[in-house]
Amino acid sequence: VTEDLKAEASQVFKRVLDGEIVEDETSYTMADGTLNWFHTRHFPVRNGHGDVIGICIAAKDFTKRKNFETEREKMTEELIARNKDLEQFAYIVSHNLRAPVANILGFSDVLLSEDFDEEETNDILNCIKSSVENLDNIISDLNTILQSKRMISDKKDVVLFSDLVNAVQVSISHIILKENAAITVNFSEVNEIISVRSYLHSIFYNLITNSIK
Repeated sequence: VTEDLKAEASQVFKRVLDGEIVEDETSYTMADGTLNWFHTRHFPVRNGHGDVIGICIAAKDFTKRKNFETEREKMTEELIARNKDLEQFAYIVSHNLRAPVANILGFSDVLLSEDFDEEETNDILNCIKSSVENLDNIISDLNTILQSKRMISDKKDVVLFSDLVNAVQVSISHIILKENAAITVNFSEVNEIISVRSYLHSIFYNLITNSIK
């Protein structure tokens, strides 16, 4: 009996010596380091006069069944979590995409069904363009959500905030030039964090591009 189990084992032995039969499920770390599960049954051994003179312990290894049950529970939890994610995703898609799509369809129908002068046509086209951009932003956000779900178990390492900003600036240099944007940062208090690099890059990219917009 290992040191961490001695106190518990002593209580069990005391109950058995008092005449009680004790059944339990417990785990032990084997000599090779593997964790095995056992169903144990402790019962008193009596002499011809009925006095308790010892303890008999029977143990049945059910590690395979335990591992199977654990794996099944894990799979069930993952399925429930995935189902909730799908429900949430379906809700977002049905609500967030409906408005811009409806706008695009509505403006397109109007544009095709009536005659407009050049100024009116340009106004409608600008509205369609705005709706398409809104739709593109929503799809981009949904893609980011899906990517973050996949990356949650990715390798984490030390990420420098200043490096992230520089990387984003390079990737959107045409936008910065077009909008004449100036990006000023100050990471003197904290300049790094242990996290998933690609996940943080997505966060910084959205913060910076949204700020420019």
